[in-house]
Amino acid sequence: TIDDLGEFGAEYFPFPITLPAGVQSAFFKPVHDRIHQVGTTIAKDFGSFVFKAEAIETTDRRISVTDIPDFDCLEDSNELRYVLGIDWAGETGHNANLQFFQTWLQDHEPTMIYKELETGVSIFLTTTRWHRDIKPEVLWIRSLDRNEWLLETKLSWSFAADWRAVLGTDIFEGPSTGVLGQFDSTDRVYWEFRYSF
Repeated sequence: TIDDLGEFGAEYFPFPITLPAGVQSAFFKPVHDRIHQVGTTIAKDFGSFVFKAEAIETTDRRISVTDIPDFDCLEDSNELRYVLGIDWAGETGHNANLQFFQTWLQDHEPTMIYKELETGVSIFLTTTRWHRDIKPEVLWIRSLDRNEWLLETKLSWSFAADWRAVLGTDIFEGPSTGVLGQFDSTDRVYWEFRYSF
């Protein structure tokens, strides 16, 4: 039951659960129902800039809720996601990508853990200006609806033919019910060596 899950339960239920009157406990069972999606993408270059747009409509999406009207903590909603972005490639080796994205829950219910319209932005920066074999990268994703963000940094070094070393970090911040904030306690530093053949 939820009451007996302890830390395991806190991981899957980071938000308060309201049980119907007379119900003392509930059983947790992961559900992975089939969804249906259709999408489109466009791109157009304007010199050193490239404009991109993508959209995808999802039917039969099941969204977590904070009460249990039908005893499964899920409600159905169609969902539209779209993103608008600009890529810039500088002649000096600098590159940048800016994106604006939104998710619209078309059958939104007040008890859903996400708002009817969720909005965010992202910035991705990279360069080979310093050295052709060393490539730093920075990715920042930010929600505009809550104090929630992700910062990824990575430094790649092609130190020999077919060999690459990578050092990176992933830092999450935000509330436990957020898309990014749910990983707040799983920040990481990583490294890798890769040989390509």
